[in-house]
Amino acid sequence: MSIYAKGSFSGRYEPRGDIASADVVIGHSFGIGEDDQPGASNIALADFINEHYAHLPVLAHKSIAVALDVEPAALLDGEITNMRGKGLGTRGELLQARDYMKREGLRNALLVGQAFHIGRVAWQACMLNMDVIIPEDLPTIFDPESQQRWTRNRVSWRFREALAAPVLRYEERRHARD
Repeated sequence: MSIYAKGSFSGRYEPRGDIASADVVIGHSFGIGEDDQPGASNIALADFINEHYAHLPVLAHKSIAVALDVEPAALLDGEITNMRGKGLGTRGELLQARDYMKREGLRNALLVGQAFHIGRVAWQACMLNMDVIIPEDLPTIFDPESQQRWTRNRVSWRFREALAAPVLRYEERRHARD
């Protein structure tokens, strides 16, 4: 769980893997703006992809895809994740990305997500046996207008992660037994 724990409360994470070996980008959303618009966090993530990785195929949740300069190779079609129990959430979107990668013969996923969230995204990807790469300098922006309260600011995020960590530890133990 160290990949997860390192940045979930601070936004400081360790970059991982060889960027040059990436053959696909997975853009994982963070929050959602009003009227299903991307919101500040997801615009920052799209800008990051546009600036650094638009030359690679991009798999992105629709809240990032609408702000990309390139057409995504595939949409990760989760709804507003975890709002009132709806949507695929982090794991569901990663399962979709993993299935796409298998179909297309892609192996090395470069994960782009909000810096406070990327540890959990990477940890869950590793639990799904995905080879992940985490770049430096991911955006740390929270969206004060997000429909997901826990993505509006650091305090709300930390509170949610404190509640989520035991659940993820349970998942890790369950996965280890499978």
